[in-house]
Amino acid sequence: MGFFYFMEHTDGLLETEEQKGRDEQAKRERIKELGDIRKVLSNPEGRRFFWRLLSKCGVFHASWVGDVNQTLVNEGRRAIGMMFMDDLLEASPDAFLQMQREFKSNQKEE
Repeated sequence: MGFFYFMEHTDGLLETEEQKGRDEQAKRERIKELGDIRKVLSNPEGRRFFWRLLSKCGVFHASWVGDVNQTLVNEGRRAIGMMFMDDLLEASPDAFLQMQREFKSNQKEE
């Protein structure tokens, strides 16, 4: 066991500690993000906003429109919407059901 063995294994330990630090930071940031989403979803205005966002991203309908280029644009938009949908479902699955009920109720009123 020489100097190079020690350096190889020491570097690995440092990288592991650095990675742990980055992982912990990412976890803290994710907790904040999900808290932000819960805050938005905690009131009717926030839920309406989120529903409009998902609708405009094309989450609730197919992307295919007959034109390949427009379909690709629609799929890109939909992919972003699906990321928001995943965040919403992780943050507050019940909020999505509430949003659906509120949307249906608003449609009946109009």
